[in-house]
Formats: sequence, structure tokens, C-alpha cells
Amino acid sequence: MTLAAAASFMVYENAMEMLGIIKEENYNPITHGYSFTAPSRVGSLVSRLSLNFGGMVGKQVLEIACGGGNVADRFAEEGAVAYGFDYNKKLIKLADMLADELIGHNIIDPSNKPAFFQGRYVRAISYQRDAKSQEYCMPYQTYLLSMDTLARFHSLGTSPHDMDFWYVYPWPGEVGNMMRMFRYYAKKDAVLALYKEDRRGQQILKFFDGLENHSISDREFEIWVKK
Repeated sequence: MTLAAAASFMVYENAMEMLGIIKEENYNPITHGYSFTAPSRVGSLVSRLSLNFGGMVGKQVLEIACGGGNVADRFAEEGAVAYGFDYNKKLIKLADMLADELIGHNIIDPSNKPAFFQGRYVRAISYQRDAKSQEYCMPYQTYLLSMDTLARFHSLGTSPHDMDFWYVYPWPGEVGNMMRMFRYYAKKDAVLALYKEDRRGQQILKFFDGLENHSISDREFEIWVKK
């Protein structure tokens, strides 16, 4: 475990206790569940993404349902401009405390502190356009960012379309909707990293319309590129 990972884990546990946050009380905007990606796994992911996609300095990164923000922090350590949102106000406070502590340990540059804010995504029904007739058909469920969340991006001088990397820890049943949301907002060649802890051992998807599965996908992470 790197110094950053060790510090993140220590600060995270201390902040959780300080804020009185219990695992069952922290929730995802849709499923009301909670998750936390281990710092050592985050470090490995960021290193591989940096190696395969031209480094992290100056790249914009979004962590969806960020919780304590440890993923955004790890990207920021590598020089990325990181953002994270979560529906739970306590978790946003936790993420800010954790980032400040890492700045205090000289792990994150003070000028590159991740921006954390309250935000959410909502269920929506979309329609697929038939390739031949160009008529809309086959309704399907997806996720879209709420208007207030989009407004927060705007207030920070950016937008979901500007993100170079997206990260999400999807709960079972969320994967397809998360990929559709990424496909809807992401710019060309943007990268989506999906953590697979709850689906480990399952076959990696090889095809999703409009996205390409990258060769560095493994048993823990699926990496997709917007085409």
C-alpha cells in the first residue's frame, strides 16, 4: 500500500468516527446502498489508466456517488482535476475533510484539491432510434443527472461532457444504466472505469453500443471508451 493509500484509509476511518457515520446510513442516490473502493485497488487502477491514456496531469475526472472521495483524491494526487458528487451531505463533508487531511500530509497539492458537491442522478426512460426508419422505438431505463447537479457543474466552470475519465462503483442492476448515462454525457474518447467487486468472476461484457471495452479490463475493473 502506498503512503497515499495508507493515509487515505487512516483519515477515512477517523473522519467516519468523527462524523458518526455508520455504513448502513450512507447511501447511493438510487439504491440507498454504500460502498468504498479499497485505496490499494484505486492506486492500481489510476496507475494503469495513466499508463494507457497519456498520463493524468490536467485531465478532468468525475467520481459518481463519491462517498468519502478516495478515488477522486487518488486521481488528484496524480495531477488530475477531480470532481465528485454524492447525494449524502455527510459524505460530502467527509470527502472535504479527507482531502484537506491529504493536503496536510503533502500528498495532494493545495491548488489541486478535488471539488466535492451534493448531486444525484435519477431514473429516466429513453428511446432507441431505429437505424433504418429513424423512428424512436424500444424504450429502456437509464440514469440522467438532475438539473441541480448539472447546475453545480456549470458553477464550477465545467460540465459532464468535459470529463476525460469517469469512475463509478455500480451496485448490482445498475451497470447498464450507468453505461447508458456515460454514453449520453461523455465526449468522444472519454474513459469509464467500473469497479466490479460485487460481480467478480462474471464474464466481462465485450460489447455495448457506442462504447468499446478496453484491453486493460480485468476481474476487478471494466474499462470502456466512448466511440
